[in-house]
Amino acid sequence: MSLKNPVSPPGIDPGTVRLVTQRLNHYATPGLCLKAVRIKIQYTPIKIQYTPIKIQYTPIKIQYTPIKIQYTPIKIQYTPIKI
Repeated sequence: MSLKNPVSPPGIDPGTVRLVTQRLNHYATPGLCLKAVRIKIQYTPIKIQYTPIKIQYTPIKIQYTPIKIQYTPIKIQYTPIKI
């Protein structure tokens, strides 16, 4: 059996730790111990600064040339057929 106790820090007698533990457990209140704690949360509001963006644009001028359609009428000639 090893003499080193992994629970006891170096320089502390394991027997003393055992004795203190027994005393604390003897006077401990049985059952679950709940303690209500009120926490006050403080915060500082964050100030957001921004610079507005100025959008610049140049209007596009659309230029077009009208197309002139030229056509030549065709003359259809036909000969009637006698039946």
